[in-house]
Amino acid sequence: MKINFSQKLYNLDGEVLKSMDVQKKDGVPMTLGFASSEALVSPADKGERKDAVRSFSLALKVREGGEHDLETGEITMIKDCIEKSYASSLITGQTHILLEGKPNPIKPRPSLVEMAEEIVKGE
Repeated sequence: MKINFSQKLYNLDGEVLKSMDVQKKDGVPMTLGFASSEALVSPADKGERKDAVRSFSLALKVREGGEHDLETGEITMIKDCIEKSYASSLITGQTHILLEGKPNPIKPRPSLVEMAEEIVKGE
């Protein structure tokens, strides 16, 4: 199944979630690729993971985003790792939906430019 790992994750208000990045003060936008790759290399299930090399390779593949054609087993591996790595149902819920090829149910909040354009159109 083809999955776009550049898709962003949002809070319930439609604002892009930011990931913690010690090298960048403000964090970086949380994407499906970022969340998936972090979960795949997380030590959360270190003793249970049977194929660490496969998990690492998959993390490298999806980290930078873009569209990737994944096998069912790879999608299942990502979902399992996300469930073990993230306590937030906000992240787990969105990632699982996106990994099933469905659109994110949380719509992004319009930018100020988009809101201004809508106002101008309405005049």
